[in-house]
Amino acid sequence: MPTPFLITGLIAFFNVVSPFKTLNNVTISNGVTEINESAFESCSSLTSIVIPSSVVSIHENAFADCNKLADIYYTGNEQQWGNIDIEYGNDQLYNANIHYNYISGSIDFNNPSGICGNNSKWKLNLDTGILNITGSGDTQGNGLAQSPFASYSKYIKTANVSNGITSIGGFLFSGCYNMTDVTLPDSLKTIGSMAFLDCDSLTNVNIPDNVTSISSGAFSSCDNITRLVIPEQVTKIQTGTFGLCSSLSEIVIPESITEIGNSAFEECNNLSDIYYGGNKDEWGQINIGNYNDILKTATVHYNSGFAKSGTYTITDLSRTTNGIEMSVHSNATPIDSQQAIVACYNNRILTDVEIKTISPSDIDQIITFDIDTTNATLIKGFIWNNTKKLLPVSNVYSLEQ
Repeated sequence: MPTPFLITGLIAFFNVVSPFKTLNNVTISNGVTEINESAFESCSSLTSIVIPSSVVSIHENAFADCNKLADIYYTGNEQQWGNIDIEYGNDQLYNANIHYNYISGSIDFNNPSGICGNNSKWKLNLDTGILNITGSGDTQGNGLAQSPFASYSKYIKTANVSNGITSIGGFLFSGCYNMTDVTLPDSLKTIGSMAFLDCDSLTNVNIPDNVTSISSGAFSSCDNITRLVIPEQVTKIQTGTFGLCSSLSEIVIPESITEIGNSAFEECNNLSDIYYGGNKDEWGQINIGNYNDILKTATVHYNSGFAKSGTYTITDLSRTTNGIEMSVHSNATPIDSQQAIVACYNNRILTDVEIKTISPSDIDQIITFDIDTTNATLIKGFIWNNTKKLLPVSNVYSLEQ
């Protein structure tokens, strides 16, 4: 976790040496009048600094190669800042955000925060690695390595985007290589270009049903994502959207898709199963761009898709001489690889369980389970989607003794 560093005295010291090269946040106390030549040169981890209004001179190369310096908290006003003599080699001071009239102690450097859209904010807890994005409307990225929290990307482990946010801006999470989980809201409509580029540790992404557009390269080089479901309102898989997702093995593509752009699945060499919502003829009509050779070798399961909560129901759960019978029904297109489960309990203790894989032909039919119910005081039937555990089918049917 980055630690704030306090500098006191009249002159900020001449060239920061190891281990101070790894400083993230620096506070220069009031009374310091000059920041000497090369004082913070090559402090490549420096993201923010507090500069008091007592400073009148910033000498040559004081902040040279401080490429991550994003925020300057200045205790004076804009006019006073303009009167500081800033010498050659301090270009980053002109690129950083300057917060005027800063009140000493009002910034919590262990919980950095900021604005990421007209009506959205971000806040990161550096102890837990949890990033929260709140507000409404769009979030905005500013290009590669220029998202509002790019300076802290390596500390982000989990991201939560609150309901009300409608867009993930381009490059917003790019380079968050330690982020393993992200929660996206039902209000989300669009995911921008390169939004999750190089999120190497990301394993699961549940793209909300209301998303209508996923832009080019949005999930490019997400090495550890294994399964994805494209929402039914999306009509085009853009150029490079899932390129270089080397662990991607299963994906659901809805029948709404009419075009798959160049390199959308380039080098997704582990992609083995495609669950397509339409039939074989409809799949053949999709305009598939170049460098998507894996789509020719993967197994395409037609009239398929991952089940969603509430689409399957169980009725007629009953005891038989040899075990249990029940019927499974669906109000959506049935899919392969569903699991029907019967569990027996005695005084709420699980005593036996049987699992059967069911196919579309089993829907609306009686399914028989050979299970000992002699001592069961409670019997439950479940349907579970075993191909994507993040989306269990919610219906549970109980039969008590």
